[in-house]
Amino acid sequence: PGTGKTELAQAIAKNVDAEFIRSSAAAMVGPLQGSGVKAIRKIFSNARQLAAKKKSVVIFIDEIDAFCKNRTAKRNEDLENTLIEFGVQVSEIQDSPYISVIVATNREDILDESFLNRFDKAEVSLPNEDKCKTIFEERLNEYPHDLDDKIDDLAQQAHQAKFSGRDITRLIQKAYYDSDEMHSEKIIPAILYQAFEEYKTAKAKERKVKEGKIQEEEQEKETRQLQHADLVYRTKMRRMWFGKRYLVSLKDHIVGRSASE
Repeated sequence: PGTGKTELAQAIAKNVDAEFIRSSAAAMVGPLQGSGVKAIRKIFSNARQLAAKKKSVVIFIDEIDAFCKNRTAKRNEDLENTLIEFGVQVSEIQDSPYISVIVATNREDILDESFLNRFDKAEVSLPNEDKCKTIFEERLNEYPHDLDDKIDDLAQQAHQAKFSGRDITRLIQKAYYDSDEMHSEKIIPAILYQAFEEYKTAKAKERKVKEGKIQEEEQEKETRQLQHADLVYRTKMRRMWFGKRYLVSLKDHIVGRSASE
C-alpha cells in the first residue's frame, strides 16, 4: 500500500495520451446482488464507446483481490459471477488496439491463478533508502523547513521502518500541521521526529495485525484443503463399497440362478 501503483497507471495513460478510467474492485462488490457485474459492464462499455471514437483508454482497477480470489479462499456466488464477467470483458477487448487494462493488488498470494495468467506482472516495491531521500526532498519542498541536514537520517529511518511514499507524505503533512498549531511558520524538527515515532509504532502494529490475518487465512486455506481431500477420499471409498456390494449381489444372483436351472 502507498507505493504509487495508481500514480504509475496514471503516468502510463498520460504517456500514451489515453483516457484514464479508474475504479476499485472493493467498491464494486457492494451489498446488492449483481452490483459487481453491473459495475464491470459499465466500465468496459464506457471504454468501448471511447475506443469507437479511436481514443486510447487505460482501465485501472485497484484492489482487484476483492473479487479475484483463488478457489481456496472464501468466494460466494456474487464474487464468482463478478470474476467470470471480468474475464469475459477482458477477453472481448483483448484484440482492441485502443483499450488496455491494468489491475493492482496488495495480496497477490490470494489471486486466482487463471486470472493471473491473463496479465503481465510488474512488482512495485517499497522505496529503498535513496528513493526515500528523494521523496523527503520533494515533499519537504512543499513546506517551509530547515531540515536539509536531517534528510539523510530521516531517509535511513524511513527505509528501516518500511515506509511507503504515502507514509512519508502523511508524516510530513502531520508534522507541518502540528507545527502550525504551535504557531511556527516552519516544520519543527522535534515535532517531525515525534510524529515519526508515532508512525513507526502504528506501522509495527499494522504489520502484526496483517501477519495475523494472513496466518489465519493460511490456516483456513489448509483446513479447506484437508476437508476437500477427506471428501474425495470418502466419496472414493463409498463408490468402492457400492461397487463391491453390487458385485456380490450380482454373483449371488448368478449362483442362485445356476442352482435353480
